[in-house]
Amino acid sequence: MLKTERLLAIVNFMLNREKASAKELADHFEVSERTIIRDIDAIILSGIPVYSIQGRNGGFAIPDTYKIDKNIMSQNDFSLILSALK
Repeated sequence: MLKTERLLAIVNFMLNREKASAKELADHFEVSERTIIRDIDAIILSGIPVYSIQGRNGGFAIPDTYKIDKNIMSQNDFSLILSALK
């Protein structure tokens, strides 16, 4: 999986969950936790608001105000996001 594809997949994964830990993301995408941290930084730089939740049950999340119904997004919308992440 290319990095840009993984970044888009991470955003999609997080939009469908309340939160996700670095370990959970690393296991799901078969990369290291450090790679996930770098990917989260890249996602934030692209303008998608990601915040961290501290503590034992912490992780990363996208605010509810940013989340949208995945059925609203078209393939073109995903393409535009992919272009922005590049």
